[in-house]
Amino acid sequence: MKKFIILIFSILAIGVSLPITSAPEFSDKFVAGHLIVKFKPEYRGLINIQYRDGIALTGIPEIDELNKTFRTKTIDKAYRNPNLNESGKRFGIDLVYLFTFPYETKVVDLVKGYQNCPAIEHVSPNFVYELDYVPNDSLYSRQWHHRNLQCARAWDISQGDTAVWIAIVDEGLEWTHPDIEDNLWINPEEDINHNGRFDLGPPPGGDEDGVDNDGNGYIDDVIGWDFYYWDNNPINENLNESHGTLCFGAAVAVTDNLRGVAGIGFNSRGAGLRCGDETGIYTYCAIQAIYYAADNGAFAISMSWGGAGYQSELNNAIQYAWSQGCVLSASAGNTYSGGSPRYPANYDHVIATAASDSFDRRSIWSPQEQSNYGPWVDLAAPGTDVYTTNTGNRYWQEFGGTSAASPCVGGLAVLLKSAYPAMTNAECTTRIFQSCDSMPDSTYRLGLLGHGRINVGKALHQPISCYLQMTDYRIVDRTGNNNGYPDLGETCAVVITLLNDPYWQTATNVSATLATLDTTITILHPTATFPDIPPGTSRNCSADSFVFVVHPNAVPHRIKFTIAKNSTPVSYDLDDAMTIAIGAPRVILVDDDDGGNVELWYKQACDSLGVLYKVWTVSSSGSPTLDTLNHYPVVVWFCGIDSTQTLTQSDMNALSSYLDNGGNLFLCGQNLGQEIGSQPFYSNYLHTRYLINRVTTGTMPRVYGIDGDPISNSSAETLALMGTGGANNAVSMDGVQPIDGAVGCYHYVANPDSIYGATHYSNSYKVVYFAFPFEAIAGSPTRYTQKWRIMARILTFFGEALPPTEINEETKTFCRIGLPSLSFIPNPFTKQTTIRFQIADFKNAQLNFYNATGKKVKTINLAKANNLIQSVIWEGRDKNERMLPTGVYFVELKNGDRIVSGKVLLMR
Repeated sequence: MKKFIILIFSILAIGVSLPITSAPEFSDKFVAGHLIVKFKPEYRGLINIQYRDGIALTGIPEIDELNKTFRTKTIDKAYRNPNLNESGKRFGIDLVYLFTFPYETKVVDLVKGYQNCPAIEHVSPNFVYELDYVPNDSLYSRQWHHRNLQCARAWDISQGDTAVWIAIVDEGLEWTHPDIEDNLWINPEEDINHNGRFDLGPPPGGDEDGVDNDGNGYIDDVIGWDFYYWDNNPINENLNESHGTLCFGAAVAVTDNLRGVAGIGFNSRGAGLRCGDETGIYTYCAIQAIYYAADNGAFAISMSWGGAGYQSELNNAIQYAWSQGCVLSASAGNTYSGGSPRYPANYDHVIATAASDSFDRRSIWSPQEQSNYGPWVDLAAPGTDVYTTNTGNRYWQEFGGTSAASPCVGGLAVLLKSAYPAMTNAECTTRIFQSCDSMPDSTYRLGLLGHGRINVGKALHQPISCYLQMTDYRIVDRTGNNNGYPDLGETCAVVITLLNDPYWQTATNVSATLATLDTTITILHPTATFPDIPPGTSRNCSADSFVFVVHPNAVPHRIKFTIAKNSTPVSYDLDDAMTIAIGAPRVILVDDDDGGNVELWYKQACDSLGVLYKVWTVSSSGSPTLDTLNHYPVVVWFCGIDSTQTLTQSDMNALSSYLDNGGNLFLCGQNLGQEIGSQPFYSNYLHTRYLINRVTTGTMPRVYGIDGDPISNSSAETLALMGTGGANNAVSMDGVQPIDGAVGCYHYVANPDSIYGATHYSNSYKVVYFAFPFEAIAGSPTRYTQKWRIMARILTFFGEALPPTEINEETKTFCRIGLPSLSFIPNPFTKQTTIRFQIADFKNAQLNFYNATGKKVKTINLAKANNLIQSVIWEGRDKNERMLPTGVYFVELKNGDRIVSGKVLLMR
C-alpha cells in the first residue's frame, strides 16, 4: 500500500494555469516534490517507464535528461484503464502522468525546468484544493431541506434506481455507516460472492482475490478506490475527518429504512472516491478519480472543494467525464471571491453551486464565512444546517457550507436519471436549471446566484406535468352596477387567468372548481373551463366562467376562495386561492402620523378581523374633506407621536360636522391633549378634559381596564404599550378625564384612578378617544390583550357588524372561519391521510367533511381523549363508505360553539 509523503507549501502569487509559455507563478497549496505532466499526442506509445540507478526514466531523451538533473523518483500514469476510447484520446487522458522528486526540490524549479521541454504539452504542481465546509460544534423531520426542495413530491415519481450512482470525489468515506452501506455502488464483477456488499478478506468469505476481474486497471475495486493511499478501501481512518461521509449522506443516504436521515437520491447508489485528507483534495488524485467515475458508469460526480486557479488537466478530466455522460457539480466556495471564478466550479459543464439557508437566502455562517456568489454561479442548494450522516455511525445536523450544496445537486441528478433512464447529462443539467425556484435574496435579483435554488419536486414533475398558476382575476357584474366589484346582492362572474409555466407540458382538458366556506356567498356555477394552455402562455375562462351571488345582508369583508385545478396532465400545483372583497368599505383609516408609518398596526388589526377599510394618507393627499368622511360610517384617525400638527382647525371643523351627522370616530394620539386640549372640539366633541402630559407607569407603560366597560372589558385586563408586536412609541402619553356624559375606559398603572388613558362617548354620535398610542399595544397573546381584540370592541361599540369570526374571551383564542387550522399528513393524499387536531375543552366534538360545492359528505363523531392532540385517519370515503372522487374537500372541526376548518386534496 503506497502512501504520499508530503509537505504542503503556499506561494502567494497570481494565476495557476501553466501552459508551456507561462511564467512559473502560482497560488494555493500544492504537494512538495510533485509535478503533473502531460505529454504531447505525438509521443503516445513512445513512453517506456523504467528505473535506472534510482532514477525514473521515460525513454524520451530530452525528458530523461531533466529526470536525471532533478532526480525523478517515480512516474505514475493517471489513466489505468487499458481500454482507452476515442473520447479519452481526444482529451489526451492517457498522456497525463505524475512525476515525483525528493520533497526538498522546489516545485518552482521543476516547473521552470520541464515546461519548455518539446515533448511536454503542460506541467503544473499537484495542487491541494480546500474543502468547502463550515465546521460547527426517526431524523427526517429535522431535514428542512427536503421540505424546501419538495423532495417528497419527487419521490412519488421515483425513489431512485440502484443502477444509477453518484461519485463523491472527496477525502474518504465511512462506508460501513448503517445509513450508507446499503446504498453503496457495487462493482458487480469484483463482488466475488455476489451478495451485493463489500466483504473484506479473500474468498470464499471475502471479495479480495487480488485479481482485476473487470479489467479496468484496479484490483478488487468493489466499492470504488482510494486514490490517496492507492488501495481498494476508501475509508478515512481518522473519525474526525468526516467531510466525505457528510457529503455522501446529503446526496444518497439510505432512505425509507426506519432510521437516520434521507438522501435526495433515495435508493440511488453512491461511491466515495478518496482523493485527499484533512489538508484538502489532491489534484492528481482527483483527476484519476474523475477518470474512474466516468469509465465505470457514474451518472453524477460531486466535488465539494476548490480554489482560485485553473488547472488544465483537471479541466480535461472533467470534460472527458462530460463526454462520457456524467453530470458534474462543484461547490462555489465559502468566502466571497470578489466576483472572480472558482475552480472546478467554473469549468465548462460543471454546475457551480452556491449555498442557501432554510429561508432560501444565500447562506451566511459568520461574519467571515458566507456562500460565494457571482455571475459565474449556476444555482444554489441547501448549505446551512443540513442534517446528514457523520463518522462513528452518527449523524450531524449542522453540516454547512457549499460542500453540503453540491451533493444535493448530485443527488437530484441521479434521481432524475432514475426516473427518466433515457435522459442525457445535458438534458438533466438543463432540467435542473429550468426547475429552480427564485430566491428572496438581493444577490439572486442581481443575477449572482444563477437560476436560483434547486427544486427536486419540480425537476421530477416537469417532464410529465403542467404547472398552472392563477395570475389574475376580474369580476364581471354587468347585471349589477357594472363597477367591477361584487357589491351586496349582486350576481357576479369571476374570470381567472391561468399561466402554464415555461418548460412544463401543455395543459389540455383544463377546468377549475371554485369553493368557499363563507356563508355569505352562494356559488351558482362552481366549474369553469379553459382552452389548452401551452407552456409559457396564459389563458382565461371568459367563455365559461364561475358565477356567484352575494347575500344582500352580508357584512362587507374579504372572502377567501379556493380554486381546484384539473387538467391533462395533472398540474404540479393543484390548488390556488384568491381573496375578494365584497361590498364597499365602511371604515376609513386616516393616516395623520406625519410620516411615522404607524398605519401598519391599524391595518393589521382590521385585517385580522376581515374588516374592509380605505386608507387616507394626509402627508400625500392632504386632510380628508367632510364629503369624503361622510362616505364612511366609521373614521379611525391616528396621529402617532406628532405633537405640533395633530389636528388642524379645518380637521376639527370637518370632524365636528361629521359627528353632527351621526358619525363614529376613533381618535388616537398621545399628544393631542397637550396641543388641542384647550380647543372647543376637545371638550365639546371628545367630551374629555386634558390633565397632564407624559404620564409614567413604572418600568413599562401599561394601562388596565374597567369592569363591565364595552372597550376595556375588565380591571383584570392589561394592555402593555411596549414590546414585540407593537410600535414601541409610547413616549408622551396624555392623562385625561371624561366630562359631559363621556366614560373613562382605561386607567394608567401606578397612577390615581382620576387619571384616565382613554374615554368614550355615545349619544347622537359616538367617539372613542385614546390618549395613549393604540399602535404601541404589544402582541403577546398569553399575557396581554391584543390590538385586534380592542379594535373589534371599538367597532362593535359603534354598532358595526363584524365579518364571520370567532372570539372566545375565556381562552383568548381567535379563529377566522375558513382558514386551515387542522393538519393533514400527507396532503395531497391518494389512499389515506391522518388528520391531527387539538381540543382543549371537549364539547361533543365532530369532524364534518364537505365537497367543493359545500355538500356535506361525511361526519365523524369524536370521543373524548386524554391527549390534547388527537388524530383520525380518513381514507377519502363518504358516509356510506363509498370512495369519493378526486377533488378538494373541506374538513370542519366543531367543538361546542367553536368551529375551525381546513382543506385537503384527494387524488385518485
